[in-house]
Amino acid sequence: TTLAEVAQVMEGLGDDAGKVQPLFISIDPTRDRGLELAEYTAAFHPSILGLAGDEAQTRAAAGSFRIFYEREDSSGAPDGYTMAHSANSAMARQQVKS
Repeated sequence: TTLAEVAQVMEGLGDDAGKVQPLFISIDPTRDRGLELAEYTAAFHPSILGLAGDEAQTRAAAGSFRIFYEREDSSGAPDGYTMAHSANSAMARQQVKS
């Protein structure tokens, strides 16, 4: 998964990993709001910060990063649905004032 790849990058950065803040933005506000998201991201790497919002916030974030997502009913899934989505990684550079 993408989070496993992020974890590998963080490990590979060594001491420079402290200069990076990886974020995971959930596209499932129903299932991912709460403590479970923090536990999920920490299982990959402790520095990955999981973010989840309500439906409007999720739509706005997905639009900003051009992420497709859609809830799909699935009788075989634990909650009765899965989330189809595109995968995307983005990087932003911190502006340092001199």
